[in-house]
Amino acid sequence: MEKNKLKTVSYQVKSPELPKSFHGFRVGVLSDLHNCRLGEANRYLLDLCRKEKPDCFFLAGDWITEEKLKKQSVHFQEALDVLEQMIEIAPVYYGMGNHEQRWKEKGEGFQLSFEEYRNHLEALGVVLLDNQSCLIHRGESSLRITGLALPNTYYSKTKRVTLTAEEITSLTGPADKEHFQILLAHTPQFYSAYMNWGADLALAGHYHGGVIRIPGLGGLISTNFRLFPRYDHGRYEKDGREMIVTSGLGCHTIPVRWNNPPEMVILEFVGE
Repeated sequence: MEKNKLKTVSYQVKSPELPKSFHGFRVGVLSDLHNCRLGEANRYLLDLCRKEKPDCFFLAGDWITEEKLKKQSVHFQEALDVLEQMIEIAPVYYGMGNHEQRWKEKGEGFQLSFEEYRNHLEALGVVLLDNQSCLIHRGESSLRITGLALPNTYYSKTKRVTLTAEEITSLTGPADKEHFQILLAHTPQFYSAYMNWGADLALAGHYHGGVIRIPGLGGLISTNFRLFPRYDHGRYEKDGREMIVTSGLGCHTIPVRWNNPPEMVILEFVGE
């Protein structure tokens, strides 16, 4: 993929819940690599990561590709190769997508098991948040980040599924009311549930920007085959809480991107 097709999209994150010590904190948000190569050995992606100099990276899932049509096949090497260099730039917090979840749920039989992949991530220093949370410290203050790993039934392409705040709590535990709460959610489909659960900021991808972007209309189709998905790309706000959706880096289910360049989201926190 050509260098000029990779872009950054920047957002300021303002909230009275943000500690002042996080003023100016910069985060690179990336999703849906899907074993894509942005330049040889992902050089363009890594060059952009170095240029932006974030304080940390948040990965919103599907960094790998689990092949549904190929028995027990998964592409992961590009993910590990990129992460090995990203972790030298800044800490990496990795949320689960449906491809990681499907790999995990299927169990053994792959050329590498999901648990072995998890061990590789841990050896690199990557923090995998599989329905887990951790604090990110700056000065004497902290943020809390939680990675939501939804069972694969929530990614159905044929059934209308719902998700409640209570179901999220059953997976991750309750939202943190003492810290600014970030949720790596992967799919933007359940935006209201994320806000009702208590996320101050949810980060998602999964829809690949709607695959084909039509000026004035937005994304054409989601990765679960819904036309003109409501939360295809950008920023959404509800009662002072928000979700930011990236169009991601690669493609898989629908192997095309039109008028829809791969992107890295840059968040700059503004403490109030």
